[in-house]
Amino acid sequence: MRVLLLTLSVLLTVSFCSLAGPPMTGTWTLADSPVELLESSTIPEGQTLTILAGVEVLVMENCRLDVRGQLIVLGSENTPVVFTSYTPGTDWWGIVIHGLNQDLTSTFEYAHIFNTIVGLTAIDGDVLVRSSKIQSNRSAIFLQEGSFGELRESTFSVTSSTSDAKTAYVFRSKIDAEDCTFNLTISNVTASPAGGAIQIYSSREGSRIVSCRISASSQSGANAIRLLNCDNNVTLNRTAVHTVRTGGFETVDCAAIYCSQSDLRTLDRMSIHMETDAGSMFGIYVTDGADVRLMNSIIAATNVGATSERYAAFVDPNSTVSSIHFEYVCVDNMQLDNDTDYFTKLDGSILEVDPLWTNPDLENYHLLLESPCIDAGSPTGEQDPDGSLPDLGAYVFEGLLVPDNNPEPVSSFELSHAWPNPFNAATHFSIHLQQRVQVQVRVLNVLGRTVTELADQQFDAGDHTFTWPAQGSQQMASGIYLLQVIADGNSHSQRLVLLK
Repeated sequence: MRVLLLTLSVLLTVSFCSLAGPPMTGTWTLADSPVELLESSTIPEGQTLTILAGVEVLVMENCRLDVRGQLIVLGSENTPVVFTSYTPGTDWWGIVIHGLNQDLTSTFEYAHIFNTIVGLTAIDGDVLVRSSKIQSNRSAIFLQEGSFGELRESTFSVTSSTSDAKTAYVFRSKIDAEDCTFNLTISNVTASPAGGAIQIYSSREGSRIVSCRISASSQSGANAIRLLNCDNNVTLNRTAVHTVRTGGFETVDCAAIYCSQSDLRTLDRMSIHMETDAGSMFGIYVTDGADVRLMNSIIAATNVGATSERYAAFVDPNSTVSSIHFEYVCVDNMQLDNDTDYFTKLDGSILEVDPLWTNPDLENYHLLLESPCIDAGSPTGEQDPDGSLPDLGAYVFEGLLVPDNNPEPVSSFELSHAWPNPFNAATHFSIHLQQRVQVQVRVLNVLGRTVTELADQQFDAGDHTFTWPAQGSQQMASGIYLLQVIADGNSHSQRLVLLK
């Protein structure tokens, strides 16, 4: 009998330890993997849990990990930390960060959070997400009630069958996203979209979405970005937006960027791509007193149906007075606006031509060499890195890459902007040399072949001016050319446009 009781006691002890789960403080290492959370678990207030590279965390269906202290996830590029469901084919809830007025930031580096309902939630808490992937069926990241999310080089994806799904939902909080991807796919839904790849409501001052890629695809036409009650508190810059509607629902409208009660003065260098088989689709839609200014950007439609209506700018005529203003914008395959007095544009700054993206079907919105959007931006704004006028859209044209066959140390020199450019007779430019060096000046065609060599000799320090085509030289055909100046192997180039 004593042996039987002792055996039963041991079994109960083992069972209790199993149900209790792993310690929720300290460090989880690869030796602890996989870690099983068979019920909702909590990191206590004032405590820190660190999870190191290679650990796999398996969470039971509908359970969640509550962080009332601090969670630090430190994966690596080759061995990320993976959070996923315990039972294949099921969803767990996700990770919830509670700020609790603590000055703590939970960190996720090289974390993969898969098969969740809401991947990562912060409630009055701060999170840093870097080089990570979060996938869910309702929302990948939810920042609410005073939270701050710093997102870098990460991918957030939602595949859902609910019309109010949101990849990133920011509610009375602040988001700072740079070089991130936000994907939303909604299927089997015919209702009007209520969500978006990114939805921001009443943003805290300083929210930024910069150099990101945002896509939304739905039968009913999900919005890519929804901005609600965001008075000049959101910066959108150098971001590509792609909206696709494939369901053929003509009565449902959707927009790439939807703004309500929002005053946005910093919508700059955007590439907005729209595809629709039917119904109305808008590049920018404003309502309920929203005011938007778009600069140095592209809005274009491809793969459109015969019954679709497409507007680059649409001001809701049935709401409180709203407005849209365009400066230096390229619009293609869309009507510019819905014929309202509340749409304005800077005369002479609107291009209604094909922007010549590299491959929009693959979401490659870099500009081809022949693109009319190169150097077509505002002369009063920030210049491109090469010192030229801004290129329209999210991506700077980087020119032809010419091999450097002489990588020896070189003397610095400067190449001025060619003027005029475009030109129909000749253009002029100068180089400034710090000291006497060997200089080669030549002009190449779009195939990278030299069509004119203007100089290949030693030049003294100072300024030297050139003209191309030189008076009396052979006639050149209209088109795109590349000016290249090489000094001791160091190369600077500039795009030239000859019009006749």
